[in-house]
Amino acid sequence: MSYCVNCGVELDSSAKKCALCSAPVINPYKEQNKEYPLPYSDKVVLPPKVRRRYAAFIISMIIIIPNIICLLTNLIFFSGTLWALYVNSTSTVFWVIFISPFLWKKTVSWLLVIIDSVAVSLYIYFFYYINSQKGWFWSFALPAVLILAGFAGVFIEWIKRRRPDWPKVLIAVFSQICLYSIIFEAMLQTYLKGAPYISVSLIIAVSCLVIIGFFVAVQKNRHLRAWLSRKFFV
Repeated sequence: MSYCVNCGVELDSSAKKCALCSAPVINPYKEQNKEYPLPYSDKVVLPPKVRRRYAAFIISMIIIIPNIICLLTNLIFFSGTLWALYVNSTSTVFWVIFISPFLWKKTVSWLLVIIDSVAVSLYIYFFYYINSQKGWFWSFALPAVLILAGFAGVFIEWIKRRRPDWPKVLIAVFSQICLYSIIFEAMLQTYLKGAPYISVSLIIAVSCLVIIGFFVAVQKNRHLRAWLSRKFFV
């Protein structure tokens, strides 16, 4: 056990200088050029959840600064228009969907779906309110968002409860894309022409069905699934 010759504080055996007064430590019984392990880590290690929240906070600050600049520029130099609101609303939706979940201590899937759905609905309503009053928000846009939210909620709950392997996940994803594209176009054509009509979504649906067929084959063929897992690290 050794002590600092300057202030008398107890020193660790590996210390090269006093932790209290920074006086150099010279131990004649140890090689001066030899590296000894430090009594403490010289690196700050944060838990993964803390790192995610810290990164989300930094990104939030990066997003806020240009939005404030755009808003002030709009108010000072272009007071006759409100173009900054488009930038602010787009950034807000982006933040709510992609950044805000990392700030949560515990992610609740159904609450996340509800918050994202409300954010997207308000974003679309903002453009609807600013640009036109033709009724497309209530009869088409809002139902489309709510149906998509329902698809997302069902998918997330299925993932949490079943814990499926990756071919089943991809089959479910492309099945939902296939079904939602048909529903979306039928709703759009009903709004535009007064009757459901399906054309473009059939191309999407056929493409999805081909992909679904491939992954069904992967799911049933153990050797093919193992090869793809090794090849693509899934």
